[in-house]
Amino acid sequence: PAVELLAKYQDEILQYPVEQQAQLDLLRADALAMEGKLLDSLQQRVAAHPLLNDQDQDYNHGMIWQLLMQLSPQELANATQSSSGDLLGWLSLAQLYRDPIADLDAQVARLDQWSAKWRTHPAISDVPAMLDALKEAASNRPSQVAILLPTSGPLQNVGKTLQEGIMTAHYQQKQ
Repeated sequence: PAVELLAKYQDEILQYPVEQQAQLDLLRADALAMEGKLLDSLQQRVAAHPLLNDQDQDYNHGMIWQLLMQLSPQELANATQSSSGDLLGWLSLAQLYRDPIADLDAQVARLDQWSAKWRTHPAISDVPAMLDALKEAASNRPSQVAILLPTSGPLQNVGKTLQEGIMTAHYQQKQ
């Protein structure tokens, strides 16, 4: 496989110009991901990132985010506990985005906290689009919602049940 081939010629690769080394690091990261070694691929991409030119850094950010979204919640939690540096920043950013119980306001607040804690992290200057969408959704939240439900016919009972559930949730939210 490609990973073994790159490892075999590692000493020679270290003699190449930094730009070529970085490109080979990305190749190694792709090969690791194809082998299902997502965390190893992430580590490779994060390590290579400072050596890349601006265009390649943008691409690399996208690939890092895609890998993070492929990790299971358990893999993400385990990796967060055993990581440090920029990789930990990426992992914690993915955790806050993927939190299944956080509401929109909590996620935005945690994103702001993350930004304050990780001021020098590479993702600060290129926040993944999904996270920008969180802030956009929070700031452009609709003030009214219309729901059309059947009030007659064969689905009348279903419509009434849905209406009662929606109203119950609405009043609980107000409290």
